[in-house]
Parts: sequence; C-alpha cells; structure tokens
Amino acid sequence: MKITGIFILLLFLNKCTAAQIPQGNLDSTKWGDVIVMELHKLKWNDTLEICGGEWFVDGSGKNVTDLDAATIERIKKTVANHGCSIAFVDVKNYYTSPGKNRLYVCGVKRKE
Repeated sequence: MKITGIFILLLFLNKCTAAQIPQGNLDSTKWGDVIVMELHKLKWNDTLEICGGEWFVDGSGKNVTDLDAATIERIKKTVANHGCSIAFVDVKNYYTSPGKNRLYVCGVKRKE
C-alpha cells in the first residue's frame, strides 16, 4: 500500500513539474484585434511569419465578406489563442476540396 501511494505521489509530481504549459494567448492577442484577410496564394512579404500553424474551420463563402459572423468569430478566436494577429482564409478552395464546407486558415504575425 505504501508503494502504491509513493508511486501515485511521484506520478503527480512528475505531471506537475514536467508537463507542457498550454499555449493559449502567447502574446495576449485579443480575438477582436485579429485581422481576417483572403488568401490569394501562400506567399506574403518578409515582415510576416507563421505562428501557431494552419487549421481547417467549418464554413463557406465566395469571399471573406460572405462569411457569417459566427465563422469569423471562430476563426479569430482560433488564431488569437495561438498568439497570431492576422488570419489568412482560403475561400477559393485552393487547399481544400470544393463542396466540403471547410475553410483553410493560416495564422501569421509580424516579425519582431
């Protein structure tokens, strides 16, 4: 019984000291401040860098202005949680299959 207690204590201490820290809000980007832009091609100038990665979000539209408020908010919150300030959205389905109602989103931020 003692061994089991010690083992559980060691597992708990290991979890507390060696666990990864959650990534959310790295540089405290507020989701309301995120800029959503249409992705024309996966190129941008040298002052921007990918931060957080790339995602697929449910939604569809012919351009960014066709996206509903809930989709825009979902995109902004996803991007802001990874510390990005700009979201490029592929509404032309360059990177997804047409008819899937999924949008490719790439989060970027300005280089420091």
